[in-house]
Amino acid sequence: MPRVYVSTRRSDSASMPGRIIAALGEALSLENIVVSGAMTSCDFVIVIMGNQWATAQNQYGFSSLYDPNDFVRVDIETALSLSKIVIPVLVDAAEMPIRANVPITLAPLLDRPPMRVRDGADFDADMQNLVAQLDPQAAKPAPNVNHIFLSYSRKDTPMMQRLRDDLRVAKLEVWADDNLEPGTSAWEKAISAAIRSAGCLVVILSPDAEQSTWVGRELAMAETLDKRIFPILARGSERDAIPFRLMSHQWVDARHNYTEAFDKLLGAVNKYLMSMS
Repeated sequence: MPRVYVSTRRSDSASMPGRIIAALGEALSLENIVVSGAMTSCDFVIVIMGNQWATAQNQYGFSSLYDPNDFVRVDIETALSLSKIVIPVLVDAAEMPIRANVPITLAPLLDRPPMRVRDGADFDADMQNLVAQLDPQAAKPAPNVNHIFLSYSRKDTPMMQRLRDDLRVAKLEVWADDNLEPGTSAWEKAISAAIRSAGCLVVILSPDAEQSTWVGRELAMAETLDKRIFPILARGSERDAIPFRLMSHQWVDARHNYTEAFDKLLGAVNKYLMSMS
């Protein structure tokens, strides 16, 4: 397997470098991922770039890249001098820097074709593309992003977890935000990306969900994107749990017999996803 040196300015790209390094370690084994030290034994050098990669400033208020001792600059100059295969990796919405913001010794980096790794629902597929560039034999097929998006109120988390697990047992791809920290910009971006790439949306209905701003936003976005919505009533009554916008939708009632309701939901979702394939 190839050895990969990872150059990153962590303050520039938040948690993404750590996620990328962990994913590379899983695909290529951790001993083949180098984040500091000797570069000579490495086959590839990937340079992780966030929005501030080229414009970050040092403690004196000057561009970090124009400091001859800046560790990121030293990484790239070393890689270029050793004729390593250097791959710029743009995270989220970052773009390749303009030449005016980069020292002349780093200019050859700007001619290298970049790859992009995005947060949220696109992360796994983007990482598979990156791994394929490093070692085609290690790349697994990208996961099916035509998944089911689960919309729910936090107070219905136990129901969400049961439904999520049962759908996965039925061999369906399911996305829920239970591993994300609510209220952060990353959370909002991940939800938006997941709905955009979803095959359909399953919403767990309850009085709390009916009052939830975020459930309302998720339903509105799904409707705007013309995503099929499958409601399942978990708690409450038709009057206090079913939003007006879903009155015309067929829904399944899980209040008294979850197993029967799940079977109906599964049949409807499977039929719809098969018609879309």
